[in-house]
Amino acid sequence: MSDEPKSEAELLRYLNALRSRVRQSEPAQPEKEAEQAKESEQVFRVIFDNAADGIVITDVESKKFYMTNRVFRQMLGYSQHE
Repeated sequence: MSDEPKSEAELLRYLNALRSRVRQSEPAQPEKEAEQAKESEQVFRVIFDNAADGIVITDVESKKFYMTNRVFRQMLGYSQHE
């Protein structure tokens, strides 16, 4: 992946391709699985935090926000801790 700016769709395709490669790899050891999960979380965070669109992850039943990205918070005028 080059250092050029990527669209959210491109980053999501990249993340899905990485996840697919991980699933197809040989059976992993617990330590390797933990490292792969950590790497996947890091990729998700980069995509989520740097998306040009506002993103929110909610629980529909409780109507609580679990995660919001910076753009979403800016749109509503809130800080991360609010």
